[in-house]
Amino acid sequence: MRKYLLQFFFVLAINFVNAQTITFISEKTNKPMPKVSVFGKDGSILAYSDIDGKIEKKSLVPSQEKFQLVYDNLPIATLSYSDFDKDVIRLNDRVKEIEAVVIKSKKPAKYVFVKGQF
Repeated sequence: MRKYLLQFFFVLAINFVNAQTITFISEKTNKPMPKVSVFGKDGSILAYSDIDGKIEKKSLVPSQEKFQLVYDNLPIATLSYSDFDKDVIRLNDRVKEIEAVVIKSKKPAKYVFVKGQF
């Protein structure tokens, strides 16, 4: 009996520790999203996801109300405090690729590859 009680408290403690983190997952790849920045309404950075896409829930303050998530220098979502009740949040990282642009003049055609945040 005592052994089962000890195991029960151990499992309960593990669930309590895991409930204190939020994981950001990509909708496209279903992989964790590292380096997601969480900004408060005043523009201060509140959290920064680790390599597993996790942040600590205690770093989010309810008084901030709205939070903006930024990934690869692109704002990808604006969430309220109640949206962070889930353990896993799926985000659309919206990486867009554009086709090559061909510039022609009297000389042979040259290809210009444009990369950046559009």
